[in-house]
Amino acid sequence: SSLTLSNSTVEQGLHYGVYIYGASPAITGSVIRNNSKGIYLAYSNATITNNTISNNGDYGISAGASTATITGNTISENSDYAIYLGAESSNSTVSGNTLSGNGTNGIGVSGTINAPTTWRSLDAAYVVDSLSVPEGIILTISPGVVVKFSGPPRLTIYGTLIADGTSSQPIYFTSLKDDTVGGDTNGDGSASSPSPGDWYNLYFLSTSTGNLLDHVVVRYGGNSGVYGCGPPSCDTTLSIESSSLTLSNSTVEQGLHYGVYIYGASPAITGSVIRNNSKGIYLA
Repeated sequence: SSLTLSNSTVEQGLHYGVYIYGASPAITGSVIRNNSKGIYLAYSNATITNNTISNNGDYGISAGASTATITGNTISENSDYAIYLGAESSNSTVSGNTLSGNGTNGIGVSGTINAPTTWRSLDAAYVVDSLSVPEGIILTISPGVVVKFSGPPRLTIYGTLIADGTSSQPIYFTSLKDDTVGGDTNGDGSASSPSPGDWYNLYFLSTSTGNLLDHVVVRYGGNSGVYGCGPPSCDTTLSIESSSLTLSNSTVEQGLHYGVYIYGASPAITGSVIRNNSKGIYLA
């Protein structure tokens, strides 16, 4: 951990430009470019600040089982994600970065969260490729955060989701193709546009407790999935099997099938807008 890489250049590497394992160095003011992969972290609390990370053949920064500080970097023209975090690394501090021209101009997240986690990034969307929150674990999403879904994936909550936005900083759950919030995350300009069914749903299982969705916008969900997959797993934008959930001051819209599907539960839905879905709210 006792290492600082500063004002330096790492380039033209055959594989990883910088590989960090079980250590937490400081990388600052440096250029990481034209490698097969940019920076990779495992079991690390590294600090990566004010660097230029560009033109790497895969991702800019990728982390597994780490809690890194990734701030103030310019990350551009990498072939895959600008930043990719395993679910267990998504509690990393990510802020103040400038992302452009990457395969995906966002923070990729997938897997199973294994500790209380907060998503805070306001300058880049989180891009979910199927994620689960186990029993006893809380995922908190800060006001103004944008969560996009690439896939079609889903966010499955066995534990707790707290998405407590504000009127001036709502939290969005939307399609990767939705450029109206979080920018052109998939980097294709106007070549694609969002549609109902671009992703599955937010799925709250009966084990989930203490859930809050306030000042959130959930849209373009409701994918039908494989043949024979129906609600509550598919065909819904918001699936609720837990009574311990409040949906308030929020919007659920542009769902391919059910906007809100409630099964065997008694959640509270108040002050919200459910619109432009194939079906509104269904209770069973």
